Amino acid sequence: MASALAEAERILDPEFLLQLKNGLGGAQTPTLLHIILNRVCGDSELQQQFRGAAIRLAAVQADVISSIYEILQKPPEIQNMTIGDVTLPEELRPVICGILQRGPLVSDGETRYDLQGLGADEGRRNFIAILHRDYGFPEELLLQLSKNTTLTNGGMRALDTIAEARVLSSLRADKKHRFISPDSSYPTYLSIIADAARDGRDSELHQVPTKQCDLLHLSPEGVRDFYRRNPTDRNITEDTWNITPVGNPSSTTISPECLTEVCEAILEGNPKAIIIMDCAYVRTLPRDDSKALMACLFQHDAIIKQVIFVDSFSKTHGLCRERIGGFFSMNAAILGPIRTIYMKHTAGPGAYLDRHLEALVSQTDDETTAIREGLHERWAKKRRDLYNALVTSGRYADLFHPDQSHNTQDQLAKPNGLYLFLRLQDGVTVQQVALKTKCFGVPVNLNSGSYVRFSMGIEA
Repeated sequence: MASALAEAERILDPEFLLQLKNGLGGAQTPTLLHIILNRVCGDSELQQQFRGAAIRLAAVQADVISSIYEILQKPPEIQNMTIGDVTLPEELRPVICGILQRGPLVSDGETRYDLQGLGADEGRRNFIAILHRDYGFPEELLLQLSKNTTLTNGGMRALDTIAEARVLSSLRADKKHRFISPDSSYPTYLSIIADAARDGRDSELHQVPTKQCDLLHLSPEGVRDFYRRNPTDRNITEDTWNITPVGNPSSTTISPECLTEVCEAILEGNPKAIIIMDCAYVRTLPRDDSKALMACLFQHDAIIKQVIFVDSFSKTHGLCRERIGGFFSMNAAILGPIRTIYMKHTAGPGAYLDRHLEALVSQTDDETTAIREGLHERWAKKRRDLYNALVTSGRYADLFHPDQSHNTQDQLAKPNGLYLFLRLQDGVTVQQVALKTKCFGVPVNLNSGSYVRFSMGIEA
């Protein structure tokens, strides 16, 4: 697409300018915000460009709306709460910058391509060492985990590679591939697997309905019901499941017990199924909670050998632009085809990742506390405040459904990702929500109803 400003200029044609002028003549006519929201959100060109990518579409729409106000030389009337971006609070900037500046400013003199595409050995050891603080991996497995790590330029790059490799694996085995995920999976992941599936023979996408009483996570019963409806013949079918323990878009956390039972149900249905465990938000939890989630997986050999972990530093440290991520598994055999795909497309993630990880591994306890308070607990407070303003206050009962039972007091009380996910009244649109509340979010349709996701990461 063109820039947001260019798109705004395209939309803001003379006819539309006249409509704006004529639409503001009296008390009963649509407001400026109403007219702009309808025009931008109804623009077919933007919808076509971002078909299947709901988060990106909503983020671009919000940027275009802001650009239109800029052209009109008027202050924006809505807050962009679409994409899970992060701006560091001013008091936290010196902490994050101080950590990164401890990394070496120049390379170690190695100038050759990283033909294996894994990242440097030291970088991979540092990656696991940093995660170990919050996950509490079994000490005897740290070396194996670092050997089985591939560094990537962010978590999305890891998911792209895994999806492509899984489809290719099925093609080579002359099998059908099934991507299976909760209907509450974030739209960007659904777009990634949809793109990968187009390259596969008879690839299928399945979404398992979730319920608010299960905090919009998979349940063992839901998994078993899927396999009852879709029996598995391992001679012709390969399965890839996706689980996000701290949900995006829901910002709710699955319990360790339920996570274990869900994984067990998956492997009952197909013992060879691969489970992508997307942990991008797990380290926003209090450390005891993140360790409990990991412990439940590493206590079960049958589960852990089928899991591929994906992690990144975008949300945990507010380093979205630095693109620091990776994937790893206890099972080297399932990593092989994925690493091969990554090697084909890149000569490694770049030495800057190694330098960043060398800096991040030096993070002190005081710095960890500052990040937790400056980001994770800050987001938790903003979520509670927005929930109270939009739901508890009762001011917007015409917009938000009375059943918000996935947002339990326990889930709202502590750090839990950076989103607020609210169920809408039947027929209510995100544009209507923005018009009344001045908060512009991402629309998400689940089996249980229509929702809007608001991001807390941008400092307004």
